[in-house]
Amino acid sequence: MLVLRLRARLLLSYAVVTALLVAAFSQMAVGLMRTHEVVASVGQEELASFEREQRVYVAAWALELAVRRGVVACEQHDSSAADVHRAVANARKELQTALGAGTVQLDAGIRASAQDYVQYALQLEQAGTCESMLSFPLRERRLQLDEVLTTVWSERTRDMRLAIQAKEDQARGIGSTALRTGGLFGLLGILAAGALALSQARAVSNSVALLSTHARRIGQGDFSPLPPLRGPEELRALSLDLDRMRGRLAELDQLKSAFVASVSHDLRTPLARVREALSLLADGSTGPLTQQQARVVKLAQAACEREIRMVTSVLDLSRVQSGQPLQRNAGASVDQIVQNVLRDLAFEADERKVQLVYDAAPKPVRAPIDDPLVERALSNLVSNAISVSSAGKTVRITCELVSRKRPGAASPVPAVQLSVADQGPGVPAHAREWIFRPFASLEVGGRRSTGLGLTIAREMITAHGGELSLEETSGPGATFTFWIPLEDPASPGVRLDA
Repeated sequence: MLVLRLRARLLLSYAVVTALLVAAFSQMAVGLMRTHEVVASVGQEELASFEREQRVYVAAWALELAVRRGVVACEQHDSSAADVHRAVANARKELQTALGAGTVQLDAGIRASAQDYVQYALQLEQAGTCESMLSFPLRERRLQLDEVLTTVWSERTRDMRLAIQAKEDQARGIGSTALRTGGLFGLLGILAAGALALSQARAVSNSVALLSTHARRIGQGDFSPLPPLRGPEELRALSLDLDRMRGRLAELDQLKSAFVASVSHDLRTPLARVREALSLLADGSTGPLTQQQARVVKLAQAACEREIRMVTSVLDLSRVQSGQPLQRNAGASVDQIVQNVLRDLAFEADERKVQLVYDAAPKPVRAPIDDPLVERALSNLVSNAISVSSAGKTVRITCELVSRKRPGAASPVPAVQLSVADQGPGVPAHAREWIFRPFASLEVGGRRSTGLGLTIAREMITAHGGELSLEETSGPGATFTFWIPLEDPASPGVRLDA
C-alpha cells in the first residue's frame, strides 16, 4: 500500500476539489457563451430579415394608401389625373426600391405580394390612372392584393414570434443545462471536499489517538513492542521514534530492576548481621540495658525489620517477575499470615498510637498459596495504612470468603479476600490510576511517600492469579482489597480446607 506524505495528501485533496470547481465554472461559462450566441443570432438573422420585410410591407402599404387616396380624389375631382398618377408612381418606385434592397432574403409570400402590387401599379399607370382606378375589375384586384398582403404579413409576424420564442426556449434550455451541470460539479466539489477532509482528519486523528494510547501505555510502564502504524509518513516516523524510545526505556527499566535487586541482595547480609547484633543487645547478652536504652534498641529493631522486609520483598518481586514458579503451601493458614503481620507491625502501630483490628472469617481459611509472598504483600498494605493514619485512628483488616471471576475465565471461583481500611486522608482522585506504578510519588497527609510497596503487593497477588485494587469509598480513608483463588491453577483439586 502506497503511503503518501501528509503534504502530498493535502495537495492531492486540494487539486481534486479545485478541478471539480474549475469544471463547474467552465460549464457555466460555456452555457453563458452559448446563450449569448443564441441571443445574438436572433438579432443578426431573424430581426434583420424581419426589418427588411417590414420595409417592403410598409412600402406596399404606402402604395395601397396612395391608390386609395387617388380613388377618392378621382371620384370627387379634387385633383388632376397627373397628380394621382405621380403619387402612385412615386409609391411604386419606393416599393421597387425596397424590393431591390434584399429580394433574395425576403419571405416568399411577402416578396410575391409586393411584386403583385408593383404590377398592379404599372397597370394603373398604363391604362390611365383615374379611369383604371375607378374601373370595377382593377378595384377588385386591389382588394384581393390588400387581403393577401394583410394575411401574409400576419402569418409572417406569427412566424417571427414563434421563431423568437423557440430561440428563447433554446437559450433557456442551454442556461438550465449549464446551471445543472455547473451545480452538479459544484456539489461534487463540496462533497469531495467534505469526504477528503473527513478522510484526512480520520487518518490523522486515528493515528494521533493511537500514538497517544501508545505513549500513555509506555508512561504506565508497559514496554511491550508497538504495532506498526498506518497513516501519513510523518506520523509513521513519529511512531518509529516512539518505539525506539520505548525500547530504550525498557532497557533502562531492566537496568533499574537489576540494580535494585542487586543492591537489595547486597544489603541482606549486613542487615541480617545488624538484626543479630540488635537481638543480642535486646536479650542482654552484652550486658543489662536501661529502660531508655532498651527502647532505643526496640526502635532500631523495628527499623531493621522494616528494611529487611523491604529488601526481601524486592528480591521476591525480582523472582516473581523473572517467571519462577510460586512455592505454594497447600495448607497455608490465612489467619496465621494476618497474625504474623499484626505481630511484626505492632511496635510500629504503637509508636503512632494506631489501633490494629482484625475481622476474621467465620471459619479458619486455608489456601494453596506462597504464604511468605502473601504475608509481605499484606504487610506492605498494613504498613502504608499505619503510616498515613493519625493518632487514635484504626486500621481494620477484614477476611472473608467470596466468589470472583478470573480474567478470561468462564465462571467465578471461590476465593479468599482481604481488605485493609484506614481512616487517613485517602487517595486523591487524580492518583488512583498511577498509584500502583513503581516509585510512584504521592503526598498524603502532608508527607510525600515514594516507594515500591504497592507495586510489590500487586505483583505478588497477581502472581497468585488474584487482583489488588483500590476500592471506591464514600467515607474518609482508603481501602485496599485483594483476593486470591482458593484453587491452584496447576492443581485444581488443591483448594480450601475450612
